[in-house]
Amino acid sequence: MEKYPNITDSYIRSLTDKAITYAKGKDYYEKNFITALRESRDRHTFDAEVAGTDFYTVHLEFRGNKLAVCDCDCPAFSKYDGACKHIIATLFKVQELARADATQPKKESKKEQPKKEPQNIINKTTKDGNRKMSRYDGDNIEEVAARTMALFYLFDQSGSMSGTKIGQVNYAMKDIPKIIKDVADGAPNANIVVAAASFSNDVNWITPQPVSPDEFMNIWHDISAGGLTSLGAALRSLNEKMSRKAFLGDNPMGYLAPGIILLSDGEPTDDWETPLRELRKNNWFKAAVKVAFAVGEDANKDILGEVCGSKEAVVSIDDPEKIRQYIKFVTATVSKTGTTSSAGKDPQTAVNEALANIDDNQPIVVDIPDIDDSQW
Repeated sequence: MEKYPNITDSYIRSLTDKAITYAKGKDYYEKNFITALRESRDRHTFDAEVAGTDFYTVHLEFRGNKLAVCDCDCPAFSKYDGACKHIIATLFKVQELARADATQPKKESKKEQPKKEPQNIINKTTKDGNRKMSRYDGDNIEEVAARTMALFYLFDQSGSMSGTKIGQVNYAMKDIPKIIKDVADGAPNANIVVAAASFSNDVNWITPQPVSPDEFMNIWHDISAGGLTSLGAALRSLNEKMSRKAFLGDNPMGYLAPGIILLSDGEPTDDWETPLRELRKNNWFKAAVKVAFAVGEDANKDILGEVCGSKEAVVSIDDPEKIRQYIKFVTATVSKTGTTSSAGKDPQTAVNEALANIDDNQPIVVDIPDIDDSQW
């Protein structure tokens, strides 16, 4: 196997004449701001996604141990000479890979096999339900973990949600694994995991970590209504979980923008503005596709619009009997949009347009097998 480029700290420093850019790039690397990294088979071409004020794409090509081509779609790279902090961070990541590879014990060389024509990419599912891509060329199989999209659900379970409302939520969540697995089958480069929490007087994470659809089927339990509407506590907890130290740190191939689905039927009973201000600083939250359900007349659509960033992402549900079909539709829409391209549109815009096209007088059809939509 080819060796990684041998990159020294001094060489990385020489690529920018600004000490602050070098320092920030190294800081980004040390804080794990690189959310995805892909490499060519010869280990000399790299594509990375780096979090910053937004998510930026870095492209590097080496000739030997020297950088021949570099590019980043951040504003600073096109404005100033030299490497930007996102490129610097990626170079430190490549350096880490090279050093780790150099410490690996040498494998005995195998007898050279006749070359075979490359085959297609195949999809595999691991024992834990997570999906991998495998590139294979006859006898040699190289498994590559797919990038992960985390889908977060936040459900209001306050006293006013009792009866049909909470029953429809419980009913819908039993269908969610089937929907997600079908979406994942159409997105070979993505693995979708689920995290769910309910909130009333406090916040309860039903999933201790994001889990696969199959695991979610075993973990989910019906939630009951009672207590207050502590939306602020839910936002604070979401901010804690949307980090590499908590829910978004165990996939070496990185993560796609998360999806967030929030449902509430009333006014918050705690301070929600302060936690929301802090949450808006979270890069994962900035990039996330967000949808909120406002159930009934008492739901505050303005507050939910503040959480989502626009009123277009808020869905009003006047008939509690329709909660289930809306949850299913939005789950399918957010998952598909987050894991596939949308004709040049950013995912949030694509989702907002899908929501705007819903005719509340017509059944919402979710094109997912094995789900009996006639039960709506």
